[in-house]
This record gives sequence, structure tokens and C-alpha cells, in this order.
Amino acid sequence: MTKHKNVALDELRILAALMVLGGVEGLFADVVSRPALELLAGAGIAVEYTVVVPNIVNRAGTGTCPVEQLCAGAASAAECLPLIEGFMQKMKERHG
Repeated sequence: MTKHKNVALDELRILAALMVLGGVEGLFADVVSRPALELLAGAGIAVEYTVVVPNIVNRAGTGTCPVEQLCAGAASAAECLPLIEGFMQKMKERHG
């Protein structure tokens, strides 16, 4: 795992899914995870990037981002969305 200090690293998979569903045609990311890149490429979205990392680490730096783990078996953005919504709801309930 590679740890980078960039804004929204934990949300790359979330952002990728939302970009696919939102009809984005292309984007640039300084850092992109392999799963997010594959999801975007599978949807035909052109991606330019500086660095590809195998996965995004969690905020504690102790393992893989929980959203990347959650969406690991999803083949499309449409499959990711309900998983992400459930994750966000749990976070909202936990943190008010």
C-alpha cells in the first residue's frame, strides 16, 4: 500500500463511481487507485493521472480504504452506488 497526503484520497472510489454515473467524459487526477482507474476505464472515461497506486489506505494508515474494500466486488458504478450510499448513511448515523 502507498500512503499519500492528498485531499479526498479515501473518496477516490466514491468519486469515480459518481463521475461515471454523472456522465463525465474525462478527468485528471494526481493520484488514482487501480480500482478507481479500472472503474473509470470500464465506463469509457478518459483519465490522465500522475501516479497509480494499488489501493488507497484508510485514514489511520493501517489498511485499505473501507470504501475500496466495500466496492471491491462491484463491476460497475451502478453496483457501487448503493454500497456507497449505505456506507455514507452509517457514517452519518455514527457521527451525527
